[in-house]
Amino acid sequence: MQENIQTIIDKLHPLERKVLPHLQLIHDLDTLALKTNLQKVEVMRALQWLQNKELINIKEEIKEIIT
Repeated sequence: MQENIQTIIDKLHPLERKVLPHLQLIHDLDTLALKTNLQKVEVMRALQWLQNKELINIKEEIKEIIT
């Protein structure tokens, strides 16, 4: 039986709760960190936990930039 939405919300870590509302509009790590006032490592941790709970899917894109 699927968990209801309130049960899922109740089980979220505070970092997940801070990041989740912004994911609809923000799709990059730097902007998420700025918008949530969290460190990048905290945002990454929250995103990984959300993915482990199958609430989001993470798409990683690695780019090499030479300046």
